[in-house]
Amino acid sequence: MSFFRRHGPSILKFAKITFQFGCFAHCFNSYVAEVTWCVGPSMLPSFNMSGIVAVEHITHHFRDLEIGDVVICMSPAKPGRSVLKRVIGLPGDNICEDPTIEDRKYINIPQGHVWVGGDNLSNSTDSRTYGPVAMGLIKGRVFAKVWPDFELLKNNFYAEVFKQFNYSIAGTMITRGLCYSKPALQVISNNPLRAKEAKGLDISGNYPIFDHEYDAVVVGTGGAGLRAAFGLAEAGFNTACITKLFPTRSHTVAAQGGINAALGNMTEDDWRWHMYDTVKGSDWLGDQDAIHYMCREAPHTVIELEHYGVPFSRTAEGKIYQRAFGGQSLKFGKGGQAYRCTAVADRTGHAILHTLYG
Repeated sequence: MSFFRRHGPSILKFAKITFQFGCFAHCFNSYVAEVTWCVGPSMLPSFNMSGIVAVEHITHHFRDLEIGDVVICMSPAKPGRSVLKRVIGLPGDNICEDPTIEDRKYINIPQGHVWVGGDNLSNSTDSRTYGPVAMGLIKGRVFAKVWPDFELLKNNFYAEVFKQFNYSIAGTMITRGLCYSKPALQVISNNPLRAKEAKGLDISGNYPIFDHEYDAVVVGTGGAGLRAAFGLAEAGFNTACITKLFPTRSHTVAAQGGINAALGNMTEDDWRWHMYDTVKGSDWLGDQDAIHYMCREAPHTVIELEHYGVPFSRTAEGKIYQRAFGGQSLKFGKGGQAYRCTAVADRTGHAILHTLYG
């Protein structure tokens, strides 16, 4: 009996199974989920220079993407190449084109598009280069890391694996992530309020005294204190924030009015007009460098707070509502009353404090 007569049926059966498996694998990888190798520094420190991530292709077809989601998309600049980026702007959002430059411009994201960026802005080619990304170019959402950096095998393996696992589920844990910054989840993974070392000192018999070691200590848990602690911890510093009160009883909670920022949602506005009003309101005694920085950054800061989750009052069109406040004018005092104050009804401080603490 010839070789083909003896082994032909087995070969055909094997070929059939292989073909069926190949079709199944192709369909599964294309339409359900896949694992892919990602290389590059654009998503440091959330993702390593190289590593394997798990991507699912289903949910973004049935629900809207959210700020903070990490996605794989086709690069508009290099067709055929896939990139790993974080969603930082949704359709209808007004977003800063490039927060790394002084002369900032804002763009309204059109429907059917998202704004994506790398967590490591200095080494990322993203929407700052090629603009909003069409939803049709989104291939899937990253939901897990399959394996972390192999260097972890040499140093503190388990602690780092769990820290990186926190990063890997950032898309589901951060519903309103940081705009143009590292993931808020990094604050959690850094354990900012846990001492590196605590040793009992027999100084007093009344109660134990412990020695805590931190990179930074913030005194006070009002809006400024919490934001400072949040920023330090986000940057990787082991940070303590101390207070005599429960944080949400700090005095920011009593602030009612609002925050002035030249967003221009109600009328034409310019941060330079805001600066003029502030310098004039200080009777020309204020630190003009500090005033310049504050007024220029105010729109970005308000948008950042909105991305954190502060529920600012809205106009009928969905924009952040701005109302008139004393001492605010247009065109360097020659254009009438400015509508510049953003607020959360009459409890702005309450909303900001609970958002930052929560």
